[in-house]
Amino acid sequence: MDNQIETAQCCPDSVSQCSVTISDFSDEIMLNILRYIPSHDLMVSVNRVCQKFRTLCLDKSLTTHIHLHKEYSATDEAVKRLLKEVSGDVRTLNASGCYWLSGSTLEQVTRCSGVVRLDVTGCRVTPTRLSRLLGSQNLRWFSARLAPGEVNRTLLALYLAVFSLSVPSGLAGLVVFVPGPAPPRPGAVAALTERMAAADGSIVRALQLPRTWLDGAMLGRVLAHGCPAYLNVSRCSTPGFNPLHVLLGAGRDLSPLRSLNLRGGKGEETMDGESVRALVRACPDLVRLNLSATHYHHAPPAGQDGHLCRALGCLAHLRSLARRVGVPIYQPCSEDAAHQGEDPAEASCFRPLLEGCPHLAELELIGAGFSSAMPRNEPAIRKDPAACPWSCLIGDAQLAVLGKLRFLRRLTLAHLPGVLKGTGLIQLAQGCKDLQALSLANLGSLKTVNYTQALQEVLVHCTQLRDLRLEQPYFNANAAFFEALAHCRRLRRLCLVSRHGTFQPAAAAAFVQRSTSLIMCHMFMGGTLAACKALQKTLLDSLSASRPALSVVVYPLLHEDLGHVIREMPLCHLDEITLFKSRVAEEPPLLVEEARAD
Repeated sequence: MDNQIETAQCCPDSVSQCSVTISDFSDEIMLNILRYIPSHDLMVSVNRVCQKFRTLCLDKSLTTHIHLHKEYSATDEAVKRLLKEVSGDVRTLNASGCYWLSGSTLEQVTRCSGVVRLDVTGCRVTPTRLSRLLGSQNLRWFSARLAPGEVNRTLLALYLAVFSLSVPSGLAGLVVFVPGPAPPRPGAVAALTERMAAADGSIVRALQLPRTWLDGAMLGRVLAHGCPAYLNVSRCSTPGFNPLHVLLGAGRDLSPLRSLNLRGGKGEETMDGESVRALVRACPDLVRLNLSATHYHHAPPAGQDGHLCRALGCLAHLRSLARRVGVPIYQPCSEDAAHQGEDPAEASCFRPLLEGCPHLAELELIGAGFSSAMPRNEPAIRKDPAACPWSCLIGDAQLAVLGKLRFLRRLTLAHLPGVLKGTGLIQLAQGCKDLQALSLANLGSLKTVNYTQALQEVLVHCTQLRDLRLEQPYFNANAAFFEALAHCRRLRRLCLVSRHGTFQPAAAAAFVQRSTSLIMCHMFMGGTLAACKALQKTLLDSLSASRPALSVVVYPLLHEDLGHVIREMPLCHLDEITLFKSRVAEEPPLLVEEARAD
């Protein structure tokens, strides 16, 4: 295609007479361009260019929905000025993960009286400030992601009690996340969900409650008034509660459901083939589906019609999928077929999924029984869990076929001992050119890293990569690794977890210093505490001034004080990348479009 471009021959005089500047563009074109500029930059820099730009920067199409999430260059001064300028127009404000902003800056949100959706997850907000924020808004969405601790649980109970007595008009989303053991369910929860569901003209659009807070009776009452678009029942452990059976047995229209998380409760849920097919028929428009802790059983079918991939392939709108690997779901590729030159895609167990869901953007394949070496609230795991024999069915040939998913943006592969040399990863990276987040954990042999060379070649192809998480017991982060990683020029977050791994401090420091987009470097490996602290200090001392959001943590994975270090880390990085967990359908999709409609 490049050879078909012809160079235009123009007279220099005619060019100067017919030149067009950006100020000659129509307002509509300019507004479309300005949408790609962070909101705080519009108010601090762009609006100073000229009077026309100042007028455009205050257009309601740019000021109604403010998105600060992952805008790591936003300073306190810039955000204060932004909120002052647009306070009368803002309806949705997403400041989640802005851990570097001060509490006084976030308190400026109280100026924005028209806000109907507010997200300050992971920000430095005291209980007093949070109370003022909630009291100043006409909330339609309540979301709370709490760190462990009795104080936070008590505060949550107080808010829920207030809401249950006087539910804000139009409150349609209730999302509560509490890590670790769930606290006792406040009595106000049942009253709150009942009032939300029973409100005139109101349908609960999003629902997530911790573990034992949600049971079959409560879910049934919510479904009686309409099916939510987002439902997360992950890790629900109420005795006798099977969320899928409640859903399918409620006799309600489940077609509005777009995001469903059935990640399992205590242990792992068991799902049969008929239940899967019934779910697909009842929710044909599912976009996000998480089955990562759900075992699937079926009688051996004649052909592939009974396989899970065949059932899921009927979900034409599916964009995000998390699936457990380690039960007899897949048919391994026939070695005879491979020797006869048959197309691997035709013999692959993934073929029905590739044909039915070609627009998958997020995929997680997690081997049964996998546990990360770095859990949140417990000491690091010192012994690797044994892999299920069925996980061996996913090898390099299977991964190579996934390269046909041209729209894939996020990929997680964990506990797959069948991945040996990593050649399939190379073909996958070559096909998925827009991959932005990659998480690899315990692939191949756990005693050595057989795919080191392949991984370095993979990184050369991942030019759009933003997040990389790598967990392998014996990984060596040497100069060659960081040299390959330097090809990922857009990389923002890096997390390495290796119980017996090593790193070269000079190579790591040089990489972080020249990677100007990098704002997070977390390395939990072997080595001495002194060496880890020295590298961390070097990076923070040299870069903190130029990168205010920079988060650097280098610490021995098996050190007894690791838990204290984890508690001090920014919650957004901890939950989104550092700690391994399934993330498909974990968060509700943004309600920006719904807010616009209102």
